[in-house]
Amino acid sequence: MIIADSKKLLFVHIYKTGGSSITSLLAPYISEEFRHKNPQTSGDRWQKSWHFDRRQHSKFAKALAVLEQSDIDLNLDDYLEFVFVRNPYSWVLSIWNNFYSSARRNLPDTWDNKLKFALRGVLNKKLDSQYFYEMYPDGGFKNFVLFIDQIVNHNPQLTEKVWGATDQYSFIENDRQIKFDFIGRFENLQADLQHISNVANAEQLSQMPQRASSTYRRDRQDYLSYYDSQLIAIVNQIFARDFQAFDYQPIEV
Repeated sequence: MIIADSKKLLFVHIYKTGGSSITSLLAPYISEEFRHKNPQTSGDRWQKSWHFDRRQHSKFAKALAVLEQSDIDLNLDDYLEFVFVRNPYSWVLSIWNNFYSSARRNLPDTWDNKLKFALRGVLNKKLDSQYFYEMYPDGGFKNFVLFIDQIVNHNPQLTEKVWGATDQYSFIENDRQIKFDFIGRFENLQADLQHISNVANAEQLSQMPQRASSTYRRDRQDYLSYYDSQLIAIVNQIFARDFQAFDYQPIEV
């Protein structure tokens, strides 16, 4: 969770929705009290140094608990809470493409990474991507959807460890009945960021994030060509709350 206190903005970062670029745009508005003392702008997981709870993709409920345990007295009523979401069909494809199309999570094929992954196997601390490739050696997209279906319906205790096994709505739900002021769409990124910029008088946010725009151009190719009726039915079931809450239209099968 990012708290851009100087503009009274609170942002929850759902992976693969343009959040890394939004983090860069929010950075000038984040005081030291709400970030790492020496925040990074590049390198491995640089984004988390700008997040209040030091977790890049923390869910709102968990981040709230960290905030409430801190010494910071923050009145959330003064803040505009916002998040960006994405069409579930496109979102799941992007998760596979970026994190599961390789057993090593698309990390560079270096000796360091090879050693790290080998040690994870020896120490029984394999990544979810490694387990995925053990179950489905070809690592294809169809098998990834079958994999998350298996996790959700037969191994629910593992859902928090597998990217894409929890819906986007779970990132903003909470038991305090706090409703987000603005839910932007990845598909409408530039216009929705402009809206937030206007409301918060945060000119930096009106700039189109290069990272997100290039990612969207790559991922917005005909993503439905990856789906058949079986996969559509699975996504419709697992992400039913996303379709309803964020007004995306599920495909009938």
